[in-house]
Amino acid sequence: MSAPDAALHANAVAFRGRGLLITGRAGSGKTSLSVEMMALGADLIADDRVVLRCAGGLVLLSPPDTLAGLVELRGIGIIRRDFQADVPAALVLNLNSELSADPRAEPTTREETDHDGARRLPDPVFEDLLGLKVRRISRPWRPGLAAAMILALQSGEILPGDHLPGRQHGDAMDQMSRS
Repeated sequence: MSAPDAALHANAVAFRGRGLLITGRAGSGKTSLSVEMMALGADLIADDRVVLRCAGGLVLLSPPDTLAGLVELRGIGIIRRDFQADVPAALVLNLNSELSADPRAEPTTREETDHDGARRLPDPVFEDLLGLKVRRISRPWRPGLAAAMILALQSGEILPGDHLPGRQHGDAMDQMSRS
């Protein structure tokens, strides 16, 4: 592997050739989410450290050589897994534990938030990785997130909440459930 453009304290998994970079503070659930996603069919890219590099207009995710194929199962030990390298980053998931301080991102009605306070249908946000923009999702870990992220990777496109005709984002599902 050539010299990396960047290395992050993060995790990464792949599903059908699309990479998910998982960021967050220590203890936020990066490895737990990665393990759940692998149990559902995702492939390991890296646990604890992720190497990023640009090639062909894409951000590629790989493990550092020293940690390639290793996963720490907290309280259990370290296991070896097959792993992928040089997987294009399709999404970034920031496992934050609080809402954004940006008032434009704050919901205006109770129907726009989940029980954990995260926006149900957030506006698209992008992360700058090595000068390239990659779609970022920010939400705390919760049950079902692994399956949701696999579906997001599988779909190839996440539509904005206001994509449904005649609906404002945040209330589309509420409107459909009332009809």
